[in-house]
Amino acid sequence: MAQAVVSFRVLAGRDLPKTDTFSATDPFLRGITSAGQEFETQRLQDTAQPVWEERFVLTLPCGPPGGPPLGGWVELTLYDEDPLRDSRVGVARLDLSTFPSLQAMQYIELTLQLKDKYKKRIGEPAVITVAVEGAVRDYATLRHDMTGVHGVLFDDINRRIYAPLEQTGLLYVGVEYESDEVDIKLFTTSPQTGLYVDLINQGKVHTKLRRRVYQHGKPLIEGLVAYEELKLDDLKMRSNFNAVMAVWFDASLCRHTNAGEVVSAHGWHGALNFQAACHTLHGIHVDEGEEEVGMVVQGGETV
Repeated sequence: MAQAVVSFRVLAGRDLPKTDTFSATDPFLRGITSAGQEFETQRLQDTAQPVWEERFVLTLPCGPPGGPPLGGWVELTLYDEDPLRDSRVGVARLDLSTFPSLQAMQYIELTLQLKDKYKKRIGEPAVITVAVEGAVRDYATLRHDMTGVHGVLFDDINRRIYAPLEQTGLLYVGVEYESDEVDIKLFTTSPQTGLYVDLINQGKVHTKLRRRVYQHGKPLIEGLVAYEELKLDDLKMRSNFNAVMAVWFDASLCRHTNAGEVVSAHGWHGALNFQAACHTLHGIHVDEGEEEVGMVVQGGETV
């Protein structure tokens, strides 16, 4: 069965029932999935409005082709912590097959079905708020889907898949599964590709990109050696992977300059701190918030 790795968040509770005469409940949640995976939240003290804000990585079945993205269910049971014996207060079940898209799962309110002895102690319904932040097909499912695709290589020990971006095999994209995230990497497989390659996460103002060059090549797996590696950092499982784009250009040199020539042309001399640079330099762009100074170079670009 096709499965997905799911980023599942337990956000908060609202209007939980009193379980003691003189205090509110000491709430925590135990969860179980349709696949038998169990998890538990932190135990909070004396509150009917708990805020957990906890994330769990779950494995759940994928939905059918053309249907909802996920199947299966997650059941949450509310308990009241007690020194002698924890008390079961109520339960709520989330049926993931009822949601047509991941976007529809960003904020979900579940009404708790309370045990009879707690129903009379509450006016408003007791609610648990959860969210499905994102989901990706797990390694075994993606491996099955890509088996037989020309040029694709699998590293089952480290749970990595490498696929060529074009028929020459000069560029490979890598998908590497970690505990709570999926790394996207781009590799060149020759020391002289004549290309400038880049990874872009569209829609993000700031993107951390690691770039490494291996002069003598770095073996990734039998049959694949990388000479340049690009990795999008901090790409969590809840990310929109459709926004990740690989681009490559002809790397022939258009023009060049050096930092000394650029800063001298704008009046730089000696050692200048930010405030002194703002008053001394000419033809610059100033960002007061970031304390950055931009200088125009040949062609109108700013560095």
